[in-house]
Amino acid sequence: MLTEIATPYRAPVFSQLRKSDRYTFDFFYLAKHQRDRLWPNYNDDRDFILEGSQFCIAGYHTFYFNWNFDILFNDPYDLYIIGGYAQWAMWRVMAFCSRKSIPYILMTESHHSKARSWLKKVFKKVILTKLYSNASANLVMSEKARQYIISFGADEKRIWFFPNTIDSEVYKVSVEDQKPLAKAKLKQWKFNNKICFLFVGTLNQRKGIDLLVEAFSKLNHMQNNAYALVIVGSGKMEAFVRSMVDKMGLSQSVNFGGFVMPKDLPLYYALADIFVLPSREEPFGAVVLEAMAAGLPIITTDVVGAAGMFAKHQENALVIKNNNVEALFLAMQHLSQDLSLRQNMGHCSRRIMESWTHRRLVSNIEAAVQASLESRN
Repeated sequence: MLTEIATPYRAPVFSQLRKSDRYTFDFFYLAKHQRDRLWPNYNDDRDFILEGSQFCIAGYHTFYFNWNFDILFNDPYDLYIIGGYAQWAMWRVMAFCSRKSIPYILMTESHHSKARSWLKKVFKKVILTKLYSNASANLVMSEKARQYIISFGADEKRIWFFPNTIDSEVYKVSVEDQKPLAKAKLKQWKFNNKICFLFVGTLNQRKGIDLLVEAFSKLNHMQNNAYALVIVGSGKMEAFVRSMVDKMGLSQSVNFGGFVMPKDLPLYYALADIFVLPSREEPFGAVVLEAMAAGLPIITTDVVGAAGMFAKHQENALVIKNNNVEALFLAMQHLSQDLSLRQNMGHCSRRIMESWTHRRLVSNIEAAVQASLESRN
């Protein structure tokens, strides 16, 4: 399996795959770290890191330039699982598979909600139709990603879901364990009598953090500072967002948590009443699934990959038009003023997440591998 870097969402799944009694898996990464990710090293000592360098456009995309593929090709595998098509190394592996008639499984998180130029759409139609029609199976993040690859010729009977998610049952317990400390934190910040909104993500334009502060300001001033906003994350817009908060007179109602390691996020989900991810662009949005496992109602936008399949409008979420402050304000107002709705949506979030365990993801990968190997034979 070849992916860009080891992540906190996939590392536990890959650890279980190593113990598979059906197949032997080796894991290759394009780098140990991504420059705009502050995560610790999630690599296993048995993993392989390809030689190379990277060019990072912070908050948008990182380009990896790798060389020396001998370790991947000298002793060919029966099957390659490839983590996307946006890197040079991925293309090299697909080309190798094509030449040697070796099956490959392609992993995808992209979807049609992302704005693209007509030229890029034409290019993708030509190239991706070949990639997906040649893939022996596909692993996708969401239903949106599934529809995306079907439009490029993927066999819909050979698609399995592989979202970036925590193990829901384990995460639920972690959040519950943090409730006493969360209560103390709210009291410390003088938020204990307020409805608390939570944002978790990189502070950049793509995540829509500026829209959230603007909508929150309107809501909070209308309701005599009855609300609180906790912002967890760091990024190039942090100074700008802090300036917004000060200029709007929100310093007593907004707390900046800074970057928080994934293992410490349950505390923040435990103290929140409503989770908000107002992204202008979002391939998936793993934090939405974390918030759902924590039993929170969700406000997010229609361009978020997790919207629809996980964040279901009017069930456990309010899914709004992206880049629309007024729609965001109205959703925040509606949900914050209806305790019964928040509770029902929170319960629904947990129900949706109940079946999403790491064991399920392992089973999906093994099913895709089995189908691929059988098709070769």
